[in-house]
This record gives sequence, C-alpha cells and structure tokens, in this order.
Amino acid sequence: AQTLELSAAAEGAVIYYSTDGSEPTAESEKYTAALKLDAGTTVKAVAIAEGAEASDTVTAAYAVPKLTGPEFDAVSEGYKQPAAQGIVVDNSGSADARIKSVIVSGDDAASFILSRTAGGRVSAGAKDSTSWTIQPLVALKAGSYSATVTFTYDSGDTAQVKISFTVK
Repeated sequence: AQTLELSAAAEGAVIYYSTDGSEPTAESEKYTAALKLDAGTTVKAVAIAEGAEASDTVTAAYAVPKLTGPEFDAVSEGYKQPAAQGIVVDNSGSADARIKSVIVSGDDAASFILSRTAGGRVSAGAKDSTSWTIQPLVALKAGSYSATVTFTYDSGDTAQVKISFTVK
C-alpha cells in the first residue's frame, strides 16, 4: 500500500477528493488524514476556501502493483534444477509502475538465482511475469530454503514477495 498526503496552498481551504473518476465538489469526501492506497487508482482533489473560488482540480494516477511469487514443488536430493519461474507484477492501477531495483535477501538468498536486478516498467493495467524470474540453485542439500524478493519503486516505496524451496 502507498500513503498519499494532500495539502492546500490557501490557508483555511478544505480539500475534497474522489477516487471513482468523478470531479470532486464540496459534497465529495472531505480530506482529513493521509489516504491509504491499497490498489492503483486515480485521485482527483480540489481545495475550497470560504468566500473564494474552488481551486483547479488536481488529478494524479497511482500504481500499487501486487506481486505473486512462484511456488516450487518439493524435490528429492539429486534433483535436476527446476525451471526459472516468473514473479508476477500485476499492475491493475492507472499509472505505470516504475521499478528501480529488485533484490533477493534473507539467510538463504544465495540459494536462489534472480534473472535480473535492474528496474523496469510495467504498464498501467498490465501484468509482467517475464522480466524477473527466479530459480533455486542446483544440488542444494536436504532442507528448506526461503528468501524475500524486494521490489523498490522509483517513488521509494517497496513491495516484497516470499519464496521457498524444499529438498527432501
């Protein structure tokens, strides 16, 4: 989720906003605290001060992609390396998701191969499951291996997906 804070330039102005595409008015939702955006959306806001004209409407689109990691089947020792699987970046928002970097972390991070750590872009309304793939190393000893894949967006926000692999 992302947190969105709004502020009015004119002292004493009240901000009204909408997230459903409608033009905000004094009958719209009144801004009282930071908005928590759990999904991509377009926010429209207007500031209204008593005795003055309403401000121009400000519109901004936000992306809050959902990440889904692969599920690797458990294998027995002596296994062949499983195929790389994509990490799905589902950007159902109304803005492009701009990814700055991707890293694997945790005690078992070295047990996985991430296809690339460079950023990229996932267009608004699109899914990407090919830009970042991950696979366990070959010939791991019996045990359970887990790590966290962290996506850092250009905004500085992060999202994480957990991955795991078991060798019997």
